[in-house]
Amino acid sequence: MKIISVVGDSHTWGQGVGAENYFTPGLYGGDLRMNSFEFPFYVNLIREYVNARTGSVAVDYCRDKLVSLCESCEDQFGIIDEKPLKITEKFGFCRLFFVAEKQDTTVSISINSKLCKEITYKAIDMGMNSRIVMLNIFADNDGVNTLEILAKDNRALIQRMEFYSGEYAVVNCGVGSCPVKKYNDVYLDHYVGELCPYSIIFEGCTINDWLADSSSSEYYDNIIALLDRMKALTPDIICHTPFPIGGNQYANDGKNLYVDFIDTMRNAVKDSELTMVDTYAIIEDAMRNIPENGRHAFLYADNWHPNATGNFLYARHIIPELEKIL
Repeated sequence: MKIISVVGDSHTWGQGVGAENYFTPGLYGGDLRMNSFEFPFYVNLIREYVNARTGSVAVDYCRDKLVSLCESCEDQFGIIDEKPLKITEKFGFCRLFFVAEKQDTTVSISINSKLCKEITYKAIDMGMNSRIVMLNIFADNDGVNTLEILAKDNRALIQRMEFYSGEYAVVNCGVGSCPVKKYNDVYLDHYVGELCPYSIIFEGCTINDWLADSSSSEYYDNIIALLDRMKALTPDIICHTPFPIGGNQYANDGKNLYVDFIDTMRNAVKDSELTMVDTYAIIEDAMRNIPENGRHAFLYADNWHPNATGNFLYARHIIPELEKIL
């Protein structure tokens, strides 16, 4: 299976198309609960294109669809306690998202009655930006497999399952509210490196570095460091600039101009000799054809996030570059 990892922040996660209203309890800043496949943000649009193009398949279980497989539920989390969660799906790779509680929890994961992973995750009584435990699980074959999850000692809460089969898997590795250095230090190995990706699509995390107490030169250094590590994983990296933002273009007490950070990303990608899709420039140009008083409603969910139309523009211009390596 050729895994395409999509890396970025809340744009990549999918904020702006309404999905953020479907979580109970509500979303936190930097929440690690991954978004559903059903909403029209650009990662899902790219996945649907790749799956249709290659005959690959991806399905997810969350909320009602997930908790119906469990013996009981708490909010939108399934509870695995005395009875194991057992499901038969066609997959070669899956991701499981558990929720840490006030006591240590041990779960064992078997495929076709063969133990493939057992993990104990520590007690955490904080927000969802720290309680979510994601596991990458690979099957021995890409076919119909039976996954079984058993809670040992204490109950286990599960938030989400994703199953991938076929030649390609487009995997959302976005983390909201995440600057580049944090992604490199905290998430890259687990979210991307463990997948041995065939390709990476990188959004830049630009808004969060623009908001941070750092300079554009520090942002440049952090992008270069992240891209160097990505290049060690795969030669096929597609970078794209984030959406133009609305509202105030300055952050960090007026020190950071947003377009300066966009230019910094452009320069870092150019210096790294990687493919760049300049979606900032493409969308900025498209806005010139829209009356100024209608631009926000047409393309924005809020000042910092594109709506479904904006996400379509992301996908529309990334896909032709991705097509070259399929």
